[in-house]
Amino acid sequence: MQEALRDHHTSVSIGRSISILKFADDIDLVGGTSSELQDLTYRIYKITITYMIKVRSK
Repeated sequence: MQEALRDHHTSVSIGRSISILKFADDIDLVGGTSSELQDLTYRIYKITITYMIKVRSK
């Protein structure tokens, strides 16, 4: 995850800046625009291919 977010500097402000929410076994991506969210999704996708990680999306 850190590798995917290395050059990503977008966040959403709800009193303070948030760019990603992590839970026990889930990750929620947050973007200020749909293109930012698409970029984050693609970055995660590339990392899953590189490290052969299976991701199940809901």
